[in-house]
Amino acid sequence: MKGLATEIILTIGVLIAVGIATYQLRGVYMAQQQLSEEEVVSAFAKDLEAVVDKAIGTTGDAAFVYYPAIKQYRVEIKDNSVKILDKISRKTASFSKIMPTIVDNVFEDCEKILILRKGDKIAITCRCLELGEACSDSLLCCSGYCNQTSGRCEEMPVCPKDRVCMGAPEAKKDSLGKDCCPPELPVCSNG
Repeated sequence: MKGLATEIILTIGVLIAVGIATYQLRGVYMAQQQLSEEEVVSAFAKDLEAVVDKAIGTTGDAAFVYYPAIKQYRVEIKDNSVKILDKISRKTASFSKIMPTIVDNVFEDCEKILILRKGDKIAITCRCLELGEACSDSLLCCSGYCNQTSGRCEEMPVCPKDRVCMGAPEAKKDSLGKDCCPPELPVCSNG
């Protein structure tokens, strides 16, 4: 009888010890999983920033493609800051650049991300915007023209005679194929 009681007490003690160890390991596992989730979104941000740095470092216009490891995410670009949200873990990571200008944009869950550099602007997007879609910059539009008055992508209008600037690097083709200087830039008297 005494031996049976000792075995029962020993068994109960072992079960309690296993329960405590399991509870402690669960805490370690959860902390490790949370750290892993933070590392994934952080790695995504670092990779995207590296591609943006490559675009900044190139001379002339350039285009790069990045294939994100995360499939469910949201990228928000505002005032030269890029914020990435992993929708599954709800973890965020971000980076910002002082120069050049990064065009404001928001997109989600794209299979590939395009990083476009034209002049002193960089656009991060997953697709160009079609005619009639809301836009903040011409670099985001498939047509190459964002009407700042309507805030929509439109066909490039016919360039006024005083805005024609053949071969200028900032020029955009109008609907007739002429190089048209952007309205915010001055045009030399000789074109």
